Amino acid sequence: DHTVRIWDIQTGEQVGQPLQGHTHWVTSVAYSPDGRHVASRSNDNTVKIWDTHTGVSQPLQWQGYTDQATSVAYYPDGRHVVHGSDVYTDRIWDTQTGEQVGQPLQDHIDWVRSVAYSPGGRHVAYGSDHTIRVWDTLT
Repeated sequence: DHTVRIWDIQTGEQVGQPLQGHTHWVTSVAYSPDGRHVASRSNDNTVKIWDTHTGVSQPLQWQGYTDQATSVAYYPDGRHVVHGSDVYTDRIWDTQTGEQVGQPLQDHIDWVRSVAYSPGGRHVAYGSDHTIRVWDTLT
């Protein structure tokens, strides 16, 4: 229904109202490390950052992609978000400035199905084309 919903795992009850603003399927969500924000990636070609207390989307929302969304993950300190797509690339974004960090990571021959940071943030892993690729975030 193009929304993001937060659930209490103890009670099974929905917490607050649905987060509304996407105009297509939401394909991936990720909590920020401090739990104050949720990033969502949608097939409306946007990534949105939501405040979990107010339900409001931050003005920083990356849009204008021509690719379909597949996944999103937070850097361990919450400063960056990475997302995968169907154009065989991945982008890392600064959550405070809205700027892209570095160049898109390109080394896939199929959709990037999932992304994940290592616990320390030194590496980011991507699942794609029957492989897992690990990138060094410093280089």
